[in-house]
Amino acid sequence: MVVTERTFAVERETMHERLNPEGLSEHCTLAFARLGHQGSRLVFRVDPEVMQREEHQETGLRYFPINEVFHNRHSILIDCGSPNMTVALCDDDEAKEPKWYQLAAFMFWRKKALLANTKGRIQSGITFELPSLPNEAHKAIRHHMEQAVGKRGVSCAHQVGKVFHNAGFTFGNGRSLVSAVRPSKFVSLGWQHGLAYKGQPVDIRIIVTGDKTVAAHMKDVWLRETSSLGRTVKKKYVEQKDHIPAPIFEAKQFAPIDSKRWESRETTICTNRPGWLGVKLAFLWGQQPVYSVKLDDMRTIDALNKPLTAYPGKLNLVTKIKKRVLFSKFVTWVINHLRIKTTDCFEGIPARAALEMLLRSPGADIETATLYNCIVTLDEDGQGEARITGLRNQDLRAQNSRWVKFVSWILAKHVLLSGHHPRTIYASELWTYKNGDGEMVLCLNENSGTYQPKPERRIAITSYLQEFFGIPVQSFSTVKVSA
Repeated sequence: MVVTERTFAVERETMHERLNPEGLSEHCTLAFARLGHQGSRLVFRVDPEVMQREEHQETGLRYFPINEVFHNRHSILIDCGSPNMTVALCDDDEAKEPKWYQLAAFMFWRKKALLANTKGRIQSGITFELPSLPNEAHKAIRHHMEQAVGKRGVSCAHQVGKVFHNAGFTFGNGRSLVSAVRPSKFVSLGWQHGLAYKGQPVDIRIIVTGDKTVAAHMKDVWLRETSSLGRTVKKKYVEQKDHIPAPIFEAKQFAPIDSKRWESRETTICTNRPGWLGVKLAFLWGQQPVYSVKLDDMRTIDALNKPLTAYPGKLNLVTKIKKRVLFSKFVTWVINHLRIKTTDCFEGIPARAALEMLLRSPGADIETATLYNCIVTLDEDGQGEARITGLRNQDLRAQNSRWVKFVSWILAKHVLLSGHHPRTIYASELWTYKNGDGEMVLCLNENSGTYQPKPERRIAITSYLQEFFGIPVQSFSTVKVSA
């Protein structure tokens, strides 16, 4: 199957993506995120096992401490919770203990907007950080936040949009920010086009501060938007109990990211963008993104020269059905055609940063690992490509739905990953963890019932990947055949 590659640099036509981690905490990692037709973005993901999150007892909304993530006090934060949207800034760049203030606005003119002390926390979800605005833009936003106090509006997103509109901002495609009434629309346009100040694109970092994927979070936002009128009426006219305040955090101290941890060769990483039907099915059955990492010329590795054959040897009845029906070339083409319409590619990414995109496991033990299926192919010029997709524990719904779990298992199969590629040279499971020295370790095995690679291939690919990524790589013999 032929797909169209869309290659991005750090600076795009209408959107700047700030990939420099300066100003973020050390527990933030680079990650892929996908939002339906709006495509893929490189975002920063907060380690859910490190950062504190607390749930509001009354509303169920989750909060996180700002200072555990953001070290840059000059940043402007546009935060999208579930579904509340707000803009926050630090009151005093020089104060020993930074105080962040946010514009708290309300749906359907329910209350007047106010400038509130965040008390060090905001809602978890998706945060657009503007880390390097000119001073005049920063002052304009602050001024119009103050001007918005005491006014009512149709929605929180609309009032945030008015603040930026009055300060001289638009979406990156020139569209007015006031046109986004719903938080989901604001996020969608910001995700796709970014922001511009006086016609010039501004640097944006997107930080995922919740424990869900971007797509899953936005689905929750859309669902809550549909019930916003009913919730507003209830809050306005139905007698309520005493308000329970949001949780207060005693923020932990985290060092800023040390960018040296990414010092390694650069590579190109890609992820799939599904078509219209593929997007709809993904919302029903869960996201199953396919990532790829461009490798070097691998023709000189003797143990990997000969391509692997899918379903080698004598086949039993079940395997024959898999080969000729369930995972035939036609069925594989149809499935991949639904989930891969185009491929978004990002050049100049440090190889170590590419590995950080995988959800980390607690250790080397495969029984507790967050597993990915991986295949390695060669193009006509001998350049390698590793294709990776989550095997299990990736979609929260898969833990409760047998159907979602089954679909996830199907879509992760090695033969679907390869698309019956004629030059598939390796197939395995892989996972990552941090050792006692805080160093990332890549683990892999030779577990593929479809391709059944031999130990000599595993040894060769282990040596190659260790040199390519510049980190320790552990390899294990096949424990069981499942993929």
